[in-house]
Amino acid sequence: MSAFRFVQDWYSAQCDGEWEHEFGMTIKTLDNPGWIFEIDIVHTSADGRRLTKALTEPGPGQWIWSWCDGRTFGAACDPQSLEDAFARFQAFIEKTL
Repeated sequence: MSAFRFVQDWYSAQCDGEWEHEFGMTIKTLDNPGWIFEIDIVHTSADGRRLTKALTEPGPGQWIWSWCDGRTFGAACDPQSLEDAFARFQAFIEKTL
């Protein structure tokens, strides 16, 4: 399964008629350029889990920052690494990070 599909399926699984009214996900572009996204993990199986801000460099000129404060998972990446950033979220949720 692609990381993009994982994020779609994970989000759908959280939608219970209430969670999606208060929590969710945002994706924006950066001007350096790149992407940034934040995904709420409150009231999910990952609620409270933290991740110290870390840099991953999947290839030349590529970068991904990821972090989690226990309530929101976030990642910022270069324009070509969005799928890899989603894979960081997938690994976090699957507890392999």
